[in-house]
Amino acid sequence: MRSWPLIVVALAGCASEAAERGWTLTETDGVRLVEVSVAVASLPEYAIVGEADLVIGSRDGAAEYVFGRVGEVRSLPGLGLLVTDAQDQTVRLYDEAGLFLRRFGGRGDGPGEFRLVQIAGVAGDSIWAWDPIPQRLTLLLSDEGAGSMTTFRHEPVERPFQLVRLDDGSYLARSRYREVDPRDPKFSEPAIWMDSLVLRHLDPSGADRDTIAVLADREMARDIVPSNDGDGRPIGAYLPFGAETHWTSDGRGGSVTVDGRTGAITTRDVGGRMRAVVRFTAPPPPLPSSEVARLREARLEGTRGRLELVRLLDLVFSQDVLPETMPRASAVRVGSDGAIWVAEYATFPDEVDEWTVFSAAGEPLGRVRVPQRFEVHEIGPDYLLGVQRDESGVEYVHRLPMERRIA
Repeated sequence: MRSWPLIVVALAGCASEAAERGWTLTETDGVRLVEVSVAVASLPEYAIVGEADLVIGSRDGAAEYVFGRVGEVRSLPGLGLLVTDAQDQTVRLYDEAGLFLRRFGGRGDGPGEFRLVQIAGVAGDSIWAWDPIPQRLTLLLSDEGAGSMTTFRHEPVERPFQLVRLDDGSYLARSRYREVDPRDPKFSEPAIWMDSLVLRHLDPSGADRDTIAVLADREMARDIVPSNDGDGRPIGAYLPFGAETHWTSDGRGGSVTVDGRTGAITTRDVGGRMRAVVRFTAPPPPLPSSEVARLREARLEGTRGRLELVRLLDLVFSQDVLPETMPRASAVRVGSDGAIWVAEYATFPDEVDEWTVFSAAGEPLGRVRVPQRFEVHEIGPDYLLGVQRDESGVEYVHRLPMERRIA
């Protein structure tokens, strides 16, 4: 019985210390709730990122070093780096010094070719590449080339767009659930709609095991414009500063989602059970009219005067559609140590230069500043791996050394 007062005092002390740091922790039915009251900008510096110690890419050099549009960058322990190119649909391998080794794939529908290549998993010399268009999984052996293929067959509403292969051969899948036909007559006038993002656990054959979560996808405006076939052509435009759910695997079978508008973080196990929730009690900053004007001008330039697209822009930038506050987050990653990294929101993706880091259990740890136009793909123990764009938009793979200030 004498141990109880000691336990109560210890927990009270932890709660008091957490409150002083700007966040509190409670636990109910095994779910940790972290409520953050402090502005994340006031958190301490978590790590310092240095200049690139490895650069792969060229503006106009040898073809194997010129990237059309980098899709993913991964480190291959003991082998070097893997880079996918979404323009020519190839998987390229480079050694640890950045020298080109070999490539797989290419654009097409044949064996070992891709329409939209993604990396589902890497283990040893085995690389699983997923193509959501034909719903096909291809096993690549880094020293041989294209190997076996698997085609998942589902109803269109359940077609996985993204796969993550787990150690037991099962998969985490991200799908989009569309409740309406885009050609539905209700879109004869522009309307706002939101699809659902569905996270599922699939067995090695691609069959459903569990639905992990059903969350809000990106908001968009839809319309139907006349087409030559007489049925009309559906078009859409994403809402600026709109709601969006960001998702990643935690590398151990679980998943992490972030509500882009509120910044709320939720971690779940492979069966969908919530493990931790992070919420922010302070309101986000108001949406500046200058940012609205800046984004609208860029979007308008992209329409190239097409009246049907200008019509949609008038809707999505109308005052009754625009939110009052800025979103909080634009991306989420999980580091090799399990820490959760959340990118701040910026009007244009290339302007994101700060990330907030949380422990795997949700406690705020600190902030990290990265170079502008640097897109984080992988977070290692002492490095960041990703894509750096120059002022002309040319892409390079960069590895940046990182010195942690907080363990």
